Amino acid sequence: MRILLLSGCLAGVIVVAIIIPGTTAFAQEITTTSALDAQFDGVIDDKYFAKPSTNQDTATQSTPTFDGKINNGDISAIQLYSQDELIRLINQNTHLQCVQEDRCQLVRDIQARAEILTIPSYQFLWGDMLVWGVCVSRDAELGIDYMRLAAAQGLPAAFENLGRYHAKGILVTQDTPLAVRYFKEAAALGSKLALMQLADLLIAGHGSPYDYENVYVWLYQTVSADKTYRNKVSTRMAALEQKMSPSVIKSARTVMRQY
Repeated sequence: MRILLLSGCLAGVIVVAIIIPGTTAFAQEITTTSALDAQFDGVIDDKYFAKPSTNQDTATQSTPTFDGKINNGDISAIQLYSQDELIRLINQNTHLQCVQEDRCQLVRDIQARAEILTIPSYQFLWGDMLVWGVCVSRDAELGIDYMRLAAAQGLPAAFENLGRYHAKGILVTQDTPLAVRYFKEAAALGSKLALMQLADLLIAGHGSPYDYENVYVWLYQTVSADKTYRNKVSTRMAALEQKMSPSVIKSARTVMRQY
């Protein structure tokens, strides 16, 4: 035990501090009216001493133990999308819905992967979010720029979206020849959605007759378990045949027999 006598800043004040190992220090202030009254007789009343606990087991029993389980309540970590998962969401056109369902918690991560890491699927997602103002302030011009960046890296969905926007005049000037170019790029990369739209434009008289054979073969090579889609493919192949010369049809069927 240590006893400290501390003089106060004001005359007539003495602070007595008692420090016992294992206990909380206790300080007692003695106020006097004169220097003579402030004399200390060396005796300290027992009531100023901290008394140890009389029941050691009580503290031990009340100490909580960790069972290895963490209760997060309503807080849950939102996992960032993998490349394959994000591309699947984009192809299903559910990517924006997914971002909203995740309560917009991934906005900064998405932006970083688009701006810093320049991942094409995230560039497209970030661009689409900007175009339609999903979880961010709307900036259609910047959004289109990010879609073009994704297309420049070969993302089929970016080509398809840009083609559709130019074909219909959505957010940009309607430009059918440019739409055909975008659709061709997307279709060559395996976009079924772009292929159907490209075929429709060719059948309607847009594009070049030199594209008929390639699109005809691409339609033939399309694999789908959707019977309705297969019927649409057959309808477009028949319509293209009406515009193709016999020699082009023969050439196309020669290529088709190789598959």
